[in-house]
Amino acid sequence: MKYIQKMIKAVFLMLICLGFCVSVSAASEAGFQGAGTKDDPYQIGSYEDLCRFRDNVNNGKEYENVYFSQTADIDLQKKEWTPIGVGGCHFMGTYDGGGHSIENLVIQNKKKDIAYGFFSSLGGCVANIKLANGDIKGDLSGGIAGTAVGDKACIINCYSNVHVKGMRSGGIAGNFKDGYIVGCINTGEIQGKESCSIVGSSSSVKVYASYSTGKKKLMQKDVVSATSDTIEKSDLTDDGFVKKLNVLSGLSGYLYKNFANVQIKQWQIENNELTYSDATTWSTIWGFVNYDLLLVLLLIYIVYFVAKRYRNKDKDFWEMFHKEVKANCLIFGIVSVFLDTALFTRTILDLRIGNSLFVILSNLIAVYCLIMWILHAKFHKIVKPMQHIPFLIVVVICIVLQIVQFNVVPKYDASLYYGSLMEGAKQFNMGLLSYLGNFVCWKWIHGLALFLAPFEFIAPASIRSVYLANIFITVITLFLLYNMLKGLYVKITPLISALVCAYLVLCPYSVGMMSYLCMDIHLVFFGIWLMYAIYKRNPMMIGFCGFLLTYTKITGMVFYVFVLAVMVLYELSDIEEYGLIKSFCVWFKPGKVLTYISPVLTYMIFFVVGDYFTIQSFLGTYVSDTAIKLKTGVGMLNIIFQSFIFGFRWLIPAIILIIGICAIKKAKNVQILTQDGLRMLTALVIGSLFVFILFCIYNGDAECPRYTAIFNVLFTFLFAFMLGCIRKKSVLQKVIAFLVVILLAVQTFVSIDPFVVILSEPIKTGKVKLYKHAMPNDDRDTMVLRAEDDGKPSESDLYVHNLEYFYEDDLIDQMLKTISPKNERFYVLDMLEYELHISGSYHRQYKIYWDPDKQCRTYNDQGTDKEYVNVTTITTTYLTSEKFKYFVSSNNRVYLIVPARIKEKEALGAIQKCGYDITNRYKFENMYGYMTVYEVTSQKDFEY
Repeated sequence: MKYIQKMIKAVFLMLICLGFCVSVSAASEAGFQGAGTKDDPYQIGSYEDLCRFRDNVNNGKEYENVYFSQTADIDLQKKEWTPIGVGGCHFMGTYDGGGHSIENLVIQNKKKDIAYGFFSSLGGCVANIKLANGDIKGDLSGGIAGTAVGDKACIINCYSNVHVKGMRSGGIAGNFKDGYIVGCINTGEIQGKESCSIVGSSSSVKVYASYSTGKKKLMQKDVVSATSDTIEKSDLTDDGFVKKLNVLSGLSGYLYKNFANVQIKQWQIENNELTYSDATTWSTIWGFVNYDLLLVLLLIYIVYFVAKRYRNKDKDFWEMFHKEVKANCLIFGIVSVFLDTALFTRTILDLRIGNSLFVILSNLIAVYCLIMWILHAKFHKIVKPMQHIPFLIVVVICIVLQIVQFNVVPKYDASLYYGSLMEGAKQFNMGLLSYLGNFVCWKWIHGLALFLAPFEFIAPASIRSVYLANIFITVITLFLLYNMLKGLYVKITPLISALVCAYLVLCPYSVGMMSYLCMDIHLVFFGIWLMYAIYKRNPMMIGFCGFLLTYTKITGMVFYVFVLAVMVLYELSDIEEYGLIKSFCVWFKPGKVLTYISPVLTYMIFFVVGDYFTIQSFLGTYVSDTAIKLKTGVGMLNIIFQSFIFGFRWLIPAIILIIGICAIKKAKNVQILTQDGLRMLTALVIGSLFVFILFCIYNGDAECPRYTAIFNVLFTFLFAFMLGCIRKKSVLQKVIAFLVVILLAVQTFVSIDPFVVILSEPIKTGKVKLYKHAMPNDDRDTMVLRAEDDGKPSESDLYVHNLEYFYEDDLIDQMLKTISPKNERFYVLDMLEYELHISGSYHRQYKIYWDPDKQCRTYNDQGTDKEYVNVTTITTTYLTSEKFKYFVSSNNRVYLIVPARIKEKEALGAIQKCGYDITNRYKFENMYGYMTVYEVTSQKDFEY
C-alpha cells in the first residue's frame, strides 16, 4: 500500500515538474510576459522586447491571431531600425500600442524591393501607437507601415510625427492595398514625387476619418475617403476637434471590431499637446447603440402594443390587431431569418445580453404572430383554385427565366455591388453598427441586404444569394400584385391579372437584370409592396416598405415620399365633416406618423453623416458636388427616351390613346377603376413624375437605362388600366394582353423595339446587334466605353438590359471549360477587358475565379483548386511595336481573345512575324454571337 502511495506521489511530482517545464519552455519560446491572448497579451515593455518581437517576425513567426500590448514608451535611440516584417515575412497578429509612443525612429535605406516603416509588411492590426519623432527614407515607405498583406491589414487610431521621404511615401502607410487605415493622424513632413500625407498609393485601400496637417494631399485621386481631411496643427489642441476625434474613435472601435478587436483609446489635451486618454465615455455610448438600442426600441414597441390591446380589451383581438399581426409576422420573420442565418453560419459573433435578447424576442414575435395568423385565417374563402392556374403558370415561367441566368456573374459595376454585399456578409458580427457599416453599396442597401445577406451567409461568395433572393422576392411581389389588382380594377379576371403580373416581370430592364444585383429592379418589387401596404391601409407595412425603398436607392426614397404624400392627402379629404386643420388633427396619430416618416428622417440623417458609419468605400460611393445639376440637351433626351420610349414603353400609352379612349366614348358610364384604384394610379403618376425630375437634375457619369426601372410600377398599372378600357370586348382584351406580353417576352431575348433599332447605335456581336439605350449623338466618354486605339463602342451598361446583355458570359464559360486555365495569361484585343468582365471589378477589389470542379466562375477564392483568370487589354498598336515581347508570359504561352467585331489580321501578322507561333484557334459561339481565342506560344527567349 505504501509502495502504491509513493508511486502516486512520484507521478504527481513528475506531472507538476513537467507542467512547470512546459510553461517555462512556452514562456521562453515566446520571450515575453503574457499568454498572447486578447485578455492576456504578450507584453512589450522595453527596447529589447521590441527588438525580440521584430526579430521573431523577421525569422518567420507571423503570430496570426496572437495579441501584443506595448506597456511603456520606447526610445529607439536613433539607431537604424530594421522594419518589422521584411524578407518575405509578415506580422499577422494584433499590436496594441496602449497609447504609448515610439521615439527616435530612424530608417535610412534605399533598396527598392523593401517597403519601409515601423512595420514593413503588415497583415494584421496595429492600434493606439504614437510615433513621436523620427526619419524614414525609402522608395516605398510609410510611418506606421510600408505595405499591406491581405485584406485584414489595419492601422487604427495611430499617430505619426515622422518625417517620411520617398517616391511613393505616406505619412501613415506607403502602398496599403486592400487594407484599412482608420482614425489616424499624421503631423510629420512628407516628401516625394508621388507622396501623400496619409497613404501613398493603391486605390483599394479604405481610409476612414484620418487627418493630416500640412499642404500635402491626403491620398491619390483614386482613393476615396469622404470622412478624412487636412487640418491645421492648432486643431489638435482645439476642444471641439478633440471631442470629434473621441466620438469617431469610440465609433470606429465597433465598426472595425472584426479587424482591431482591441480597446480603441480616446484622446485628450495634456500640456497643450494631443495625447491618448484612458477615458471610455464614447466607447460606452457607442456600445449601447451597438448592442442595446434595438432591444430598447423593441421593448417600447411591445409595451405600446400591449397597452393598446389593454385599452381595447373588450374588443375582439383579431378585429383590432389582424393588420398588425400580419405586418409583424412578415417584418419580424424577415428580420429573424436574417439574424438566425447569421447566428448559425458566422465565424465572427459579437453577442452581448442586448443583441442576444433582441434576436430571441424577434423570433418569438415572428412565431407568435404566425400562429395567430394561421388560427384566424379564413381558409374557407379560398374558392375555385383552378381559376388561379394562369397565375401559377406565370410564376413558374418567371422562376425559369431567373434560373436560366444562374451561371451569369454580376458584371461591370454590379461586381462592386455584389463584392460589397459579399464583404459585408463576411464581416457582419450581430451588432447594429456592424450592420450599418458593412452593408453599403453605392451608399446604402440595408433594406435589400435583409433579403440577400441570409443566402450569402449560407453560401458565401457563390453569387447564389442574388439568384435565390430574387426568386423569393419575385414570387412574393407577384402574389401581392395579383391579389391587389382585383381590388383596384372593376371586374378584372384572374387571367388578365396573371398577364399583368407577367407584364411586370417582362418590362424592360427587369428580367434580364435579375442576376446583375441591380437595386433598380428591387425598387420595382418594393414599390409593389408599398402599393399593397397602402391598399391594405397597414401603417406598419407602409413604414417597412418605405425602409426597403429608401435604404435600397435614393430614387426609392423619392418614390416613397411622393406616393405616400398623395395617399395621405386623399385620407385627409375623406374626413369631410371638419376643416383642413381639424381633419389633420383627427388623422394625426403619433405612432402612425412616426412610422411613415422614420425611413425618410433616418435616411436624411445618414445622408449628412452616413459616411462616418461606412467601412466600405470605393469609387462611386460618394455624391459629387456637381451631381445635382440640370442635364444637357442630349442627356435630357436620353432620360426621356429611356423612361418612356425604349423597350416598348411607348406601346401602352399608344394603345390607351387609340383603343382605350374609343372604348370610353362608347361606354362613358363604364367604371374601370375602383376609388382605391383611381387614387393609387394618381399617386403613382405623381410619384413617378418626381422620380423623373430627379433623373433630370442628377448629373451622374452616365444615364444608365436601368435607373428608370422604377417606372415599371406605373407602366404595369397603366397596362391593367388599358385592358380595363376594352373590358366589354373580352376577346379583344385577351388578344391585346397576350400580344403585349408575347412582345415583351420576345424582347427579353432579342431587341426588336423599332425605336431602339432606328434611333440607337448598335454594335455587332457576330450574329445579332446590341443597341445602346441612348441617343446616337451622345459621344461622351462616360457614355460609351472605347478601346484604346480602336474607337468602336463597347458594351457598357447602356446597352439593352435583356438576356442579350449576358451573351458573353456563356462564351467565357465555354472558353474556360475548354482551356482549363492554370496560371495562363489572357489578353483581349482592342477592347477593354472591363466589357468582357472575366477577372472582376475594374480595380480588382473583388476578383473572379474559375472553379474547375463546378465548372463555373465564382468570387469564392477558398480552396487550392480555384484559378484566378488574369486578363488585361492589349491593342494592335502595341503588338506592332517593339514592346510586343512582353506579350508572352514566362511560360511562353498566352491566349489572345478576339471578340466578333474586332479585326485581328494585323495583330496576328505582327505576332507571327516576330517569331511567335499560333498553335491553336478556338471559336466559341451561341445564339447571339461568337468570339475567337488564339493560343500563342514562343520558342524564343527574349531579354526583358
